[in-house]
Amino acid sequence: MMMMSYLIYILPFFFTFFYLFKSTQPTTTTNPPPSPPKLPIIGNLHQLGPLIHRSFSSLSQRYGGGHLMLLHLGSAPSLVVSSAAAAQEIMQTHDLIFSTRPPIQMHKTLFYDLKEIAAAPYGEYWRQAKKLIILNFLSSKKVQTFSRVREEEIAITISKVAKISESNKAVNLGDLLFEFSNGVSCRATFGKKYDKESGKKLKRVVSKMFEILPHFFYADLIPQLAWIDQISGANGKVEAVAKDVDEFMEVAIEERLAGRKQTDDHEVGEGVEPFIDALLRIQKDGVDGISFNRDNVKALLLDSYVGATETSSSVLEWVMAELLTHPQALEKVQAEVNDT
Repeated sequence: MMMMSYLIYILPFFFTFFYLFKSTQPTTTTNPPPSPPKLPIIGNLHQLGPLIHRSFSSLSQRYGGGHLMLLHLGSAPSLVVSSAAAAQEIMQTHDLIFSTRPPIQMHKTLFYDLKEIAAAPYGEYWRQAKKLIILNFLSSKKVQTFSRVREEEIAITISKVAKISESNKAVNLGDLLFEFSNGVSCRATFGKKYDKESGKKLKRVVSKMFEILPHFFYADLIPQLAWIDQISGANGKVEAVAKDVDEFMEVAIEERLAGRKQTDDHEVGEGVEPFIDALLRIQKDGVDGISFNRDNVKALLLDSYVGATETSSSVLEWVMAELLTHPQALEKVQAEVNDT
């Protein structure tokens, strides 16, 4: 709604001074997919409602025949794929063409100039970073080394549920599942489980990051109006969150480098290497073909922690919600758990 308010306010400005902002996009002789009529500067942004996915669906049915449609989101041409056949063609046959990511300004600020693999453009760095995170964090062998961590955190969570149930109070599974995922990911990523105060700070920082990620920034779609991001305070909010994230990562790294781990083998298991130690070792040894410095370490730590915490807790919460609304499936799961 804020985006639409901005657009309504500045539409007269667009048409009055349009000659100052003529698109510099080169002309092309290709045959693009069908597209709705667009306005100067803003393209098709005025045709998008608060429920973006419904706007895409409606426009695609009208102009793209429910398959492919080209939308101009400001100065950014965007392909809307609305059928399984078209999606399969893109993901399997032409996957390399569509595998890169646009350089979003907010991502540059938050994710160490696109060093996080979730935001990095497709290329040699992305391939090497993906390889590092798979081998040292996500491989089956590595995941198995953290089995003790998961078992201990599951036992802690079950104990909390039992204690709350005994007091006849409602159990907030959302919070408990987040605490469980946070405990596992912190121990596997940073080699330690943060105390109550530090844990709250980490959760607050991550929550702020997820709050600003869906926000609309003019710099990405209408570069001529990037100044609005500055005067509206949007840039300042992103920079503040990026600073908080970086400060936390710096403290975590300095603790490891200074030998003040505040942890023993019991945190992750004897002989088990947490991801932060693996990355610091890799930084010291170097990586063939790419530059790998402190920012790379922090970016991949952010990748592993956020991916392991937020995604896991959300999936578990939805699974529990679905089981509670499907008693037969719940009974089957309970029987399987009791048999193991």
